[in-house]
Amino acid sequence: MDTIRQIVSVLLILAAIAIVAQTVIPGGRHDLWTFFNPVMAVSIVVVVVFGAWGVARGRSESDFVLYLGLFVAYLFFLNWFKELDEGEGHAWVWIVVNGMIPVLNAWTGVRLWTLDRR
Repeated sequence: MDTIRQIVSVLLILAAIAIVAQTVIPGGRHDLWTFFNPVMAVSIVVVVVFGAWGVARGRSESDFVLYLGLFVAYLFFLNWFKELDEGEGHAWVWIVVNGMIPVLNAWTGVRLWTLDRR
């Protein structure tokens, strides 16, 4: 179980780095978002599940991560489905999501890596 937890942790942190790099580094790589959007979808679901698990275990900092993760998930999935349906989502939502998902991924990845084995 520890190995799976550590693999998920590393994948979340790598996803965070890739999303930040895609967002910050200039260039015309808009086609890469079709690859990154499913990665972001999976990672935000993992963050929400981990936040809910932490709340169930009584970890107070997990409350904030759970609710922030739910809010970001709402924005992400609403905008992504709108983009898939209508061809374009709201730009301000992508700005918020592209800033928050790496933060949540990094926080969750570090917490999973350093999680005690109780």
